[in-house]
Amino acid sequence: MLTIVMYHYVRDIAGSPYPGIRGRTLGEFDGQLEYLSRHYVHVSLQDVMDAAGGRMTLPENAYHLTFDDGLSDHYRNVFPRLRERGIPASFYPPTQSALNSVVLEVHKIQFLLSVITDYGALANEIFSMAAAYRSEYEFPSEAGLRAQFVNIRSRFDPPEVVLVKRLLQTGLPGPVRTGVIGELFALHVTTDEAAFAHELYMTMEDMREMYKSGMEFGGHGYRHARMHGMKLDEQEFEIKKSRELMRMLHGREQPWVMNYPFGSYDEETVRLAQKYHAILGLTTKAELVHGFDRPLELERLDTNDLPLSGDAPISRWTAQVLV
Repeated sequence: MLTIVMYHYVRDIAGSPYPGIRGRTLGEFDGQLEYLSRHYVHVSLQDVMDAAGGRMTLPENAYHLTFDDGLSDHYRNVFPRLRERGIPASFYPPTQSALNSVVLEVHKIQFLLSVITDYGALANEIFSMAAAYRSEYEFPSEAGLRAQFVNIRSRFDPPEVVLVKRLLQTGLPGPVRTGVIGELFALHVTTDEAAFAHELYMTMEDMREMYKSGMEFGGHGYRHARMHGMKLDEQEFEIKKSRELMRMLHGREQPWVMNYPFGSYDEETVRLAQKYHAILGLTTKAELVHGFDRPLELERLDTNDLPLSGDAPISRWTAQVLV
């Protein structure tokens, strides 16, 4: 059995310019590392690939840490802690943010939600801005869009946040989403996108330093887009660009891992990942990995699923792997 744990932001949240951002504090992360070290055995991404290929057997309480989105938090805060403890981990930067000074739309939305607490007012602002695009693009009415997302449930978000996220991720046509997100980000967060991106993301130099120190990397799409239902040529572009970034980072062609943004994928995504020689695929399905019969659809727990202190009671997930 294998426990894969997923992280995003790991930072001094209270002391940051955006205390509303959702993530792990440094103290929480340290506590969770203590918990994991007490009850589990860490394994590398290469170990997981070897196990999937039948070349080794993992201990029942094996765990592997994964860090999504290529955030500078991972270089500044995570990497030193893992290196000090001798814990291997893998990191998944989207290609666009790794190579260009742009803030990905997924992160623009997250920082909007960190500075605006009246989610109902934010939704109204989105509808108002989107209305200006109706002469060029066809999309459902406000009532239709609200009805479309009213029954969607999230493990971590209230319904008002689900509505905002879905409107800005899938509900509106692509050009409308991009325009509205850009307007909102400039209005509420910053107009200096390049400087914000420089602060938010790891650089290629950061990643190369981590790679040389034993950390591992995988692909996370080009622009961190939902791939389920995406046109075939667009999916292929996302996966090709993921592999290209890995080739740039590693300096050669080698086995790689595809981490599906938002955990969103379909049969075509898996087929394309196979076509471009991905060995493993990571999802966001909250479950332990019980075997490798579907290596391109491996489950992961969220950091919120496990305790944040070394002396915390054993969680239900941990109880399953202690024999």
